[in-house]
Amino acid sequence: MPATYKTLGQFLAASPANHATLSFRQIELIIKRPLPDAAYHHDAWWDNDPSHAHARAWLETGWEVQSVDGEEHTVTFHTTTLVL
Repeated sequence: MPATYKTLGQFLAASPANHATLSFRQIELIIKRPLPDAAYHHDAWWDNDPSHAHARAWLETGWEVQSVDGEEHTVTFHTTTLVL
């Protein structure tokens, strides 16, 4: 998992919920650095593409991006693992 986004994956993995909506600012606080401009201007940056290091951070912990709101600067993740 890429070090820059590792804390985001850990944050999601620790969530007891099956979905999480985070503002881009909340994510920046979690990863302790600004998101790249592409995250703000291109919804495709948030694609669940395992060839992208940042996406692997959430994919490898069993989460996927469900939706992105580029105007509100929020992203909703959902877990892909069954929680009993």
